[in-house]
Amino acid sequence: MGLQQILMVVLGVIIVGVAISLGVVMFSGQAYRSNRTALISEINDFATLAFQYWKLPASMGGAGQNPDNIDPAFLASYLGFSDSYGKVVSIEYKLQSENGTY
Repeated sequence: MGLQQILMVVLGVIIVGVAISLGVVMFSGQAYRSNRTALISEINDFATLAFQYWKLPASMGGAGQNPDNIDPAFLASYLGFSDSYGKVVSIEYKLQSENGTY
């Protein structure tokens, strides 16, 4: 092989390597943005459910727009959280979905 052909093969390998690495970087960036969007959507769902609980009359099991009627344990279970008792003084509520842990 001539020197020019070897140079073209090396240049082709470098171009393909750069293209593959750029593709991987772009794909991982899109996956991150997609997961972030899904997390924001789930948090918006939590906010909507909490607002529904706030507006629901106390006679129907809601807060009735009165802060004294808010039961944190019931609100957490209403949102889908489960309580996990750890080695801490307070109770932690956790929810795990495909997108993250809250």
